[in-house]
Amino acid sequence: EQEGSAIFADKPPLFGYEALRVLLWASWDNSLEKVPGVTKLLDLIASSGELPMTIDLVKNQLSEQEASAGGLAIVALCAERLGRGKQAADLWQRAARKIGTEDGDYYSRVLYLLARSRSGNE
Repeated sequence: EQEGSAIFADKPPLFGYEALRVLLWASWDNSLEKVPGVTKLLDLIASSGELPMTIDLVKNQLSEQEASAGGLAIVALCAERLGRGKQAADLWQRAARKIGTEDGDYYSRVLYLLARSRSGNE
């Protein structure tokens, strides 16, 4: 049995909205530690200063477009739950600023509200 994450040949190798929703759900039931790659994602954000819209897991390429406010809120919640207070605070601030620029992006707003509703950082 393989440890860690695997990429299924019949699925696109992109980490994006779909994968971020898994992190949201895992944060809700306090099982983030069981999800492979969360710490690596937070480390990537810390080192690059960005959360890309997608990450190609096969080519190891980051999209040039930044993730939405909803995506930033999800990773902020993850950082918060994993005890990365400073990073979480920075990501929450970025998400709050960005949400005001996303008029009409219902999906991002819903993800933002879902993540915010579970945050201890009110």
